[in-house]
Amino acid sequence: MGSCFSEKDLQFIKENEQSVERLNNQLKYFEKGQTFANIVKPATEGNGIVVLNAEERESYIKKFDKGAKFLDIVKFIPASGAATRMFKDLLVLKNGFNGDLSKVEDQEKLKSYNQFFDNFKKFPFYKRVDNVLKGETERLLETKEYAKILDTVLGSDGINLSKDPKAFIEFHNYESGCANPIEEHIVEGLGYAKGYRDKLKLHFTISEGHEERFISITKDLIKKYSDEKIEITYSFQKRSTDTIAVDMENKPFRDKDGDLLLRPGGHGALIDNLNTIEGDLFFVKNIDNVVNQKFLSSTIENKKLIAGYLFSLKEEINYYLKSCDDGNIDLNEVLQFIKKHLDLDCDQSLSNEEKKSFIFSALNRPLRVCGMVRNEGEPGGGPFYVKGQDGKISLQIVESAQIDRSIKENDEMIKNSTHFNPVDIVYTKRDYQGHNFNLENYIDHNQAFITEKSVDGKSLKALELPGLWNGAMADWITIFVEVPMITFNPVKVVNDLLRKEHQG
Repeated sequence: MGSCFSEKDLQFIKENEQSVERLNNQLKYFEKGQTFANIVKPATEGNGIVVLNAEERESYIKKFDKGAKFLDIVKFIPASGAATRMFKDLLVLKNGFNGDLSKVEDQEKLKSYNQFFDNFKKFPFYKRVDNVLKGETERLLETKEYAKILDTVLGSDGINLSKDPKAFIEFHNYESGCANPIEEHIVEGLGYAKGYRDKLKLHFTISEGHEERFISITKDLIKKYSDEKIEITYSFQKRSTDTIAVDMENKPFRDKDGDLLLRPGGHGALIDNLNTIEGDLFFVKNIDNVVNQKFLSSTIENKKLIAGYLFSLKEEINYYLKSCDDGNIDLNEVLQFIKKHLDLDCDQSLSNEEKKSFIFSALNRPLRVCGMVRNEGEPGGGPFYVKGQDGKISLQIVESAQIDRSIKENDEMIKNSTHFNPVDIVYTKRDYQGHNFNLENYIDHNQAFITEKSVDGKSLKALELPGLWNGAMADWITIFVEVPMITFNPVKVVNDLLRKEHQG
């Protein structure tokens, strides 16, 4: 397949930190078509999802509090997303209707627009807008001159929020001023993620082009919280993780200059970033899932809970694997542990050496514990038992786009699912000897997504790498623990900031 690339292409591939082999594999994937997840059943309470009682919760929280100070803990926050989707409907109102609500026929959209303007003074960015409008905002709201307000919120002559990363936008109001999500992640992290030598370490992934402003914001925040030991680092999504686009015949798509088109590979590309960051324990949470500090205690408690649960499992896993090495092991005890926590069965006819090999295969992998929230109509991927191409069944976080809804049984399983994924993950990538696993070895590349897009009016197919908490972590040890709804407060659209969890 290398023949489909010209000499010019080969130079382009090299300049973009790609390889012919990698792009050829992607072209083969387009030819084959997207592989849907083979879901077996939803994970539910007591059947894939651990639900802990008050006594157990207290025990695991204490375990975390006792052990955290000895560990290098990192809070990892994907933060490269722009706020365009957050303001998508307002951009339609601005550009399509010039702010005139009388032209809006969609009643749901009209209700949303009225909610936005009726509560406009409650948004944390109100003061900035009013400064640009020289104190005229209240009058413009009364006279319904919404076009000027929208131009200020979204236009280049105003505060231009839709062009900002979500990380930079004011989310919450306090007496001392406004807080953006970066600050809220710092404050949240101070509640549970301080590790060795009482230091809080945060790592953000950001978009290129926003580096200077990110550094300025974080420097100011470190100064604001100077009584604490805070270290903030950042990285970009690597160019080498971009994916090739194809036309509708699965041939490499070319732009108007005849060059190949490479596109960002989605959040699954961040597994490369995770692979290079040092640490004993990692918390993963999206940039927009923060809460007003008035409601923070539950988030802190539940972060400690899932980390304490991970501590307990990791201690047992390390003990069993070291015992395997030493030859001093009760094989049946370990196999019962694997059955209880991983729901994996071992063929009892195997020899002792083969059983040890099974134990190592089952337990010597990266470990993650994922908080799961009960369904209350919120969107998000769900926890399912999934059969892999090797025939093995394991717990996975599955996005709706990975499920073939034309199969009646799949549709029934989705309807019967009880929990969804809020992206509330704690993990360790250390093995039982203290070495790092190479996370690249635990990706299921068959879980990539194919989507249709257009460029300059021409249709194309794009490839998203297996999602960070989906296929990118497919071969990890995965444990699901129920956490309460209050821990999930994402800001997907601007009106989400009007929820009590953000208003305080």
